Amino acid sequence: MNYFDEINKLKTQKNALILGHYYLADDVQDIADYIGDSYGLAKKASEIDSDIIVFAGVKFMAETAKILNSDKKVLLANMDSGCPLADMVTGEDIRNARKKYNNLFVVCYVNSNAEVKAESDVCVTSRNAAIIVKNIDKKYENILFVPDKNLGHYVQQITGRKLILWDGFCCVHENLSDKKIDEIRKNDSEAVILAHPECRKEVLEKVDHAFSTSGMVNFAKENTDLRIYTATETGVLKSMKNYNSNVFGVSEKMICGNMKKITLQNIYDVLKNEINNIELSDEIMEKAYNPIKKMIEMTESEAVSK
Repeated sequence: MNYFDEINKLKTQKNALILGHYYLADDVQDIADYIGDSYGLAKKASEIDSDIIVFAGVKFMAETAKILNSDKKVLLANMDSGCPLADMVTGEDIRNARKKYNNLFVVCYVNSNAEVKAESDVCVTSRNAAIIVKNIDKKYENILFVPDKNLGHYVQQITGRKLILWDGFCCVHENLSDKKIDEIRKNDSEAVILAHPECRKEVLEKVDHAFSTSGMVNFAKENTDLRIYTATETGVLKSMKNYNSNVFGVSEKMICGNMKKITLQNIYDVLKNEINNIELSDEIMEKAYNPIKKMIEMTESEAVSK
């Protein structure tokens, strides 16, 4: 079966759109109508007029699309594509934190489940976290950042705001040692090394730039003459190499197994049979909508002001 042809036929018949993340396998990226990072996908999801959204990504991403499109059918390509980082904090954890800390403002990384978003004050992504945290009203005594401690530490360093950091992490980025950066420096004196802020602080201290996934793609686009190494999931290399052939991964072990579970057959099956429907309660969607919209509004407002 030619999955590309069959999926494209179904998209036309059903007025469907496929959203995909940079970390997908190359052929799955090729079938997507839009490829982006977490912020780009959330922004795109807020603008969609298709009847069906097929999400080629992990579950929290599809939930975000559903929250922004409560009247549309959102289908997850593979129901086994979860996110261990997202599962490291729960809505109950946030409710307990509010009891523990006075005057608490909760910043929720978009890599979290819908219930956590519903209990938070604002969502952020790696692209806009520093912008949003910097602009939090000074009246709040405590700011809790969940669930990624490494991104939280990075944001704290950039903004100077004191954060309470949740002890969560992305295993793809957490497991990268700063010794790998030393090794690249030793073997390639002209290397420009980029890292995702989900990497440990020891890694971030040794690289040239810390960028979101889309930031890495833009850097490759704007610096076609450099030899670039990226400390993030290897799937982003496909988009970066569209602009600069001298782009390499810091480690071939930086693979998100959950993203790589998604196949063309998955997309065909869910679109044909309209299965893997994301279902959330009206209460959760209503409560989670505001933190996500606030994120988009604050990010766009900052971009316009520059």
